Amino acid sequence: MKSLSKTMLRSELNHLARPSQASLNSGVEPSKRAFARVPDNVWAIVLAGGEGQRMSPQIRCWKGCALPKQYCAFVGNRSMLRHTVDRASRVVNSNQIITVVAKDHLIHLREGLSANMPGRPLQEPTSRGTAAGVFLAASYILAADPNATFVILPSDHFVYPESVFAHEITELVRTAQVFGNRLILLGAKPDRPEHDYGWIQPGREQEKRLREVRGFWEKPASTQARSFLRGVHLWNTMVMAATGQTLWRLGRSFFPGMMEKFTVLRGSLEAIYHGTPKADHRPIQDDGTDTHRGCYSHLSLLERVYADMTPADFSNELLQRASRQMLVYEMDDRVLWSDWGRPERVCESLRLIGKTSRFCQALAISQPAASAGSG
Repeated sequence: MKSLSKTMLRSELNHLARPSQASLNSGVEPSKRAFARVPDNVWAIVLAGGEGQRMSPQIRCWKGCALPKQYCAFVGNRSMLRHTVDRASRVVNSNQIITVVAKDHLIHLREGLSANMPGRPLQEPTSRGTAAGVFLAASYILAADPNATFVILPSDHFVYPESVFAHEITELVRTAQVFGNRLILLGAKPDRPEHDYGWIQPGREQEKRLREVRGFWEKPASTQARSFLRGVHLWNTMVMAATGQTLWRLGRSFFPGMMEKFTVLRGSLEAIYHGTPKADHRPIQDDGTDTHRGCYSHLSLLERVYADMTPADFSNELLQRASRQMLVYEMDDRVLWSDWGRPERVCESLRLIGKTSRFCQALAISQPAASAGSG
């Protein structure tokens, strides 16, 4: 572990804000970049701090040890997290991908199937919910690039084909920059009454496949989900885009206590980066101890920010209450999407694309081979 001085941090933030040519060429090779890149001020925030408790028993049975699902490769040789970061690399500059990870997950980033990923990890001192993960990353990015636009990606989702999904992300970012005062959600057409998902009620059309949001329900009751399926509702994929100013404004509106702390953090980082504190920010002194170069942890500083922070869920406490400040972009029907939060979803998705998995075989959950041999 190396000490990170203010000079080093300024250098790191300088690199963060101004991508090198080498980093522009890293990640997914140019032949796989089927679409024009988004503007240079676009950043990807990958949320990878969850423990995946609902999948833990099945993963332990399969692997023989505990491992958060985003670090597992259910098929092929890339972890779910690596898949997510590689998707982001199709759209944004590779060093403008910030992956928010739990404090005890760094070992998984240094070893195994998630090692040597594009972008940078950002370590949370402790879990304070999805809202904290989003605004922690936003604090660091906006300190370096105040005109940033964000695309937010969960790390435990399945999409196929990835090339079409990359185009949808590009459109999501474009929409966020055109409708600069709105948070843009990516919605998927439902095919079952999934009560573990968020559901979006679309309103008036703004553009093709882009509508206002009339209502949002996070994890509704089963009866309500069945009613939504009969209507015109969409699943919330938790993939979203917004300008930095809009995201920060929404944070202040719905998480005032949390955002007071992140405003102080952002001000301290801006003071370090620019060399002088802003008048409206009270800087935190960074003693540079117990940090790891290349991982934006700065634990001594962050632990004070997180110490008495109230946990908050981004979907429950913001999306459900901010319908008028959001738009929903309906994802292309060609994209197969699933939140792999339950083992049966993993196996069903793989069955639909003709893939097999040792995970599903180990658990004797629906597989193409098993289906072919039955009856």
